[in-house]
Parts: sequence; structure tokens; C-alpha cells
Amino acid sequence: MNEDEKIIIDVKKLLPHTARRMDILEQLRKNWASVVGPAPSRHSKPYDFIKNDLYIAVDSTHTAQVISNMKGNISRVLANRYDYHEEIELKITAGERHEDKAQPAKSHIESKQAVNVSDSLVNEYINECPESLSNDAKFAMSHLMAYLESLQSLRSRTLS
Repeated sequence: MNEDEKIIIDVKKLLPHTARRMDILEQLRKNWASVVGPAPSRHSKPYDFIKNDLYIAVDSTHTAQVISNMKGNISRVLANRYDYHEEIELKITAGERHEDKAQPAKSHIESKQAVNVSDSLVNEYINECPESLSNDAKFAMSHLMAYLESLQSLRSRTLS
């Protein structure tokens, strides 16, 4: 198991609701054609699921309209297949076509860049964790904090 997989597992332990949405999003991506149909699936792709907002990249205004009209169907699929009964909002973004899949708009891609997290920064955060946390929780929280700090640093350098 690589480092990224360990962090994902640790975050899933700490944030079970987020983990559930991550799992649902992964399944939606795999089965997108069976959710919206073959034609719309070739022109759209779900790429994020935050709180109750499902983000879907589309490659045309026509596909955006088609997907918008399918909100009820998508909600039923979430309820029936994944036992997710919360009211969802579809956040549809214009994206580029790449390798036959719609990609999120540029502003969303930038937030998904690879971020290098240094071990020394993680260790600093581990030392700051309360003693009441388990070692796994300290490890996960430290990686998350180091990641967020590194991401903020990367964004500030990108904007400069």
C-alpha cells in the first residue's frame, strides 16, 4: 500500500460521511452510463461530491441541459443503489474534452494539482497533536494539515 492509499484510508476513518461520498462518487464514475445513459455519459463526467453537491463536468450547453433535467433520476439512483437519501444539488461546469471524457473546468483542475508534502512538516504536526488522539488519528490529521499548508503555499506561488 502506497502513502496516498494510507492517507485516504486514514481520512476515511476520521471523516466517514466524506468517505461515503467518495465511495459513491467512485461508483458513479464507473457506472455513469447506466445512470444518465450512453449518449450523455460520453459528454459528461462526475468529478466531485462535496456535502450534497454533485459536481459534473460537461462539454456542451446541450449536455448541461440534459444532465440538469436528470436530477430526479440521479437522486433516485443515489437512493436505490447507494442508499443515499439526502437532497442533492447538481453543480454543472463547462469542461474540456480529454481522452473521450469531460474534464472539470480549469479552476477546479488547479485545485487538484499534485502537492508534495514533506515528512518534516508532517512530523511537526504530529508533535502538536493532543495526546488523547490515537497514533492513527495523529498520523492522518498531521498529513491532512501538512497537505493543506503545502496546497496553500502552492496556490500562493501560482498566483504570484
